[in-house]
Amino acid sequence: MFAVPRIEYGEKALESLKNDNFGRVLVFTDKNLRKLGYLEYLIPNLNAEKIEVFDEIEGEPDVRLALKCSEFARNFDPEVIIALGGGSVIDLAKFARIGMEVNVEPKEVKVKLNLRALGFKKKAKLIAVPTTSGSGADATLAVMLKEGNSKISAIHFEFIPDMTILDYRLVEKMPKRLVASTGIDALAHAIEAYLTKLHNELSDLFALRATELILSNLEKSYDGDLKARAIMHLSATMAGIAINNSQLGAVHALAHAFGTAFSVDHSLSIAVFLPKVLEAYIPDQRLEELSNRLGFRSSAEFVKRIEELIKNLPLPSKASELVKEDLPSKLEPLVDSAMKDLSFRFAPKALSREEVMEIFREAF
Repeated sequence: MFAVPRIEYGEKALESLKNDNFGRVLVFTDKNLRKLGYLEYLIPNLNAEKIEVFDEIEGEPDVRLALKCSEFARNFDPEVIIALGGGSVIDLAKFARIGMEVNVEPKEVKVKLNLRALGFKKKAKLIAVPTTSGSGADATLAVMLKEGNSKISAIHFEFIPDMTILDYRLVEKMPKRLVASTGIDALAHAIEAYLTKLHNELSDLFALRATELILSNLEKSYDGDLKARAIMHLSATMAGIAINNSQLGAVHALAHAFGTAFSVDHSLSIAVFLPKVLEAYIPDQRLEELSNRLGFRSSAEFVKRIEELIKNLPLPSKASELVKEDLPSKLEPLVDSAMKDLSFRFAPKALSREEVMEIFREAF
């Protein structure tokens, strides 16, 4: 099975909503996007009987907020849920679509869970409208949530939005720091999707093309090139489709462990660990194949290009640029957390505990 939502993309793609008549519409967003006027791109295109907006979303989403969003949706009983925002907003809306109908803890939601047996009837259509170009959450079956000092993944095909709308206007004024950080996350998605043990011919198509487009356009997008921003917006969803059908790897496993332990933004964690993990993979046949298909003479040359990209954006290349704590006291727990992460098992090369330790040491 190759899972993908319906995709509307282009300048003024939100106007495609004018073709539908809706009853009760619930919009999930955050206060900052509301303040910046992003709802003005969406609301005029909705032919709806009633529209309710939930904007109490900030920071990385956790289990408590996921359950709060579910309760709000349950009380409003929408026919359509629209997620207007970045990955956090989209993930919370994805969970609320299920949580409004089924009283279930996020950690209990796995692929094989029979939601229909629990009373899930898919009452609400789910539409994702990403305002950043990185998470790929608008195309995936996963919901990432914080729970205490760890991250959990809720995974189910019912999390995949019915539709994702990529309106290029929404990213034209995106802050440069956000262009850089979300863009490197999208690049990591594309690369890991190509390398993972679960890759397939279809996911390879999306992963390879997304990697090509991101390498060619991320720096231009950072410098304000609107055509490049549009391409990045599409590429992020392409990378999301790729990981949705092939999974991730050790880059995300280590970034999850580090980001959760030190409360560091996910994308910045990715910037630190992407080149270091790829370097640890060398020599690896899939990485060498990807490097060659992208026009690089070797895996080492490809990794060097990524290091240069991170420097040019500029993004942190060392964990010490993000945290001031010493590593020794947290090294063992970090390694444990990384190696227990679901993504770690899909890495193209089985990294030993000693190798993971060395990557963390090098990061600091």
